[in-house]
Amino acid sequence: NTWAGKVKQLLDKYGFSYIWERQHVNDKNEFLRVFVQRVQDCYLQEWQTTINESSKLKLYKDIKDSYEPTSYVTQLWNKKFVSSMAKIRCCSHKLKVERARFSRDCNGKCITCNVMEDELHLLCSCPLYKDLRLKHLGSISLTSRQGINLLKSKKEDTVFQLALFITNALKIHNET
Repeated sequence: NTWAGKVKQLLDKYGFSYIWERQHVNDKNEFLRVFVQRVQDCYLQEWQTTINESSKLKLYKDIKDSYEPTSYVTQLWNKKFVSSMAKIRCCSHKLKVERARFSRDCNGKCITCNVMEDELHLLCSCPLYKDLRLKHLGSISLTSRQGINLLKSKKEDTVFQLALFITNALKIHNET
């Protein structure tokens, strides 16, 4: 567990065992560039695999297709809006679909509609939020694809209106 042992482990892990064995590189800058790129590529593959294999991150898979900061984080000035957006995008909320994961007493269904109460149901179709949806998103109901496109949007006004809708919808949801 020495630092040299950890260096060897990293070289082995990323396919550069020969560097350890030779104890020499011809061009240090080129080696470092290639090594850093390999580490980044491997990390991105692991990140994508983790998302694709997760049963919980179903929506996240549809809306996050690249490893880069999401626009809402920098576009929204209100921390509450950022938090609400993150809760919906990462399934970290109190919708029935999440409660059902941890409770045998909850079937995951919306008490208003008797269908699975997930993020897209809240965003697109639950009649409990139709006035709020009309006010902020311009429609009483949306298709799932429209909801996903809204969550992927980088347009500042769209992101702001979506954040307002989600923040208020989650507040209503948590009060009922």
